[in-house]
Amino acid sequence: VIATLIEPSAPASVVLGGESAGGLGSVGQYNRVRALLPGVAVTLSSDSSWFTFLDQTADLQAAYALWNASLDPACVSGQAAAPYRCVLAPVLVDYLEGPALFVLPAYDVYNAFGTVDATTIELNASTTRMLTASGGSLRTSVFEAAALSPAAANLSFFVPACAWHVLMRPLANSGLIYDRYPDSLTVYTTVSVADVVLNAAMAEWVAAPATPILYYDAVEDVSAYNPNCPTLPLVPAEVTLVMSTAFVLIPVLMILFGFIAYGWCVRDNARKTK
Repeated sequence: VIATLIEPSAPASVVLGGESAGGLGSVGQYNRVRALLPGVAVTLSSDSSWFTFLDQTADLQAAYALWNASLDPACVSGQAAAPYRCVLAPVLVDYLEGPALFVLPAYDVYNAFGTVDATTIELNASTTRMLTASGGSLRTSVFEAAALSPAAANLSFFVPACAWHVLMRPLANSGLIYDRYPDSLTVYTTVSVADVVLNAAMAEWVAAPATPILYYDAVEDVSAYNPNCPTLPLVPAEVTLVMSTAFVLIPVLMILFGFIAYGWCVRDNARKTK
């Protein structure tokens, strides 16, 4: 396909890009495309594809079983003890051979849960905590990649404290329905990190892709959500706690009152018998 699209001998600059699964596929195929286009300046721009390792071994192994033939050989060799990790961008970046820009809403890793069965987990106190932990996991992995990855000199990041995939699904378990697609435009046009919008960050990167840039919002918890991001409808933990407590106490009280009523009935019957 590459050969039919681009004449390898022609001087050109090519940006390999994609979003979500397409973005992850671009990361996995980046080195192969560069090898197919010798003499061409090939760079990578990947959007919403940075899914961290959060105890999902079974899902990753299933993905590896489907994709292992096309995964980066250097990564598979380097991760011989757990080659299925090569379906994750934070692992693949160690093996990238050219400049790459990652656009990563910090809470986007939430999308990894429920992807296989095409459902969205309800946002409640428990999943809010998980969402916060996911944002922290992504933040840690990005900074480790930017500072410690063998490919660090080639890695650039724009990471607003936004959600992404979960916004474009309904909150009920009704599957992959992108009902908030217009919100995606907000992330690309108005959300800024350190007063820099994505368009400006991309222009900076395109001008010098081999010079790393790192724009990153603070991610301590979901209260650090970027105010310019599309609204994330979270259930406050204290409200959920009250509701959960009520769900526990009401049945207990009903049983207790039932025993009391039963006792009254027994007592009344005993009196009548006398």
